[in-house]
Amino acid sequence: MTCSGEQFMDCKLAKNCKCYRAVMRTYKALTGDKTIPDMIALEAAQKVYAFHRPEVCVDEAVVTVERWVSDAHIQ
Repeated sequence: MTCSGEQFMDCKLAKNCKCYRAVMRTYKALTGDKTIPDMIALEAAQKVYAFHRPEVCVDEAVVTVERWVSDAHIQ
């Protein structure tokens, strides 16, 4: 699968991606439970993203979700 598709480029920005809320809700719900490591929560969020965006290659999905999570921590 390619990562250069027009759909993917639109989804790199959180505001353009319909699955952003589901991805972030997954991450926040799991990190709210202090017994679950952040890496597990991040992997779960990446799986949610991959479910919604199967056309996106794994590497770009990982980078996108990590950026979203990082941006949420900064704000």
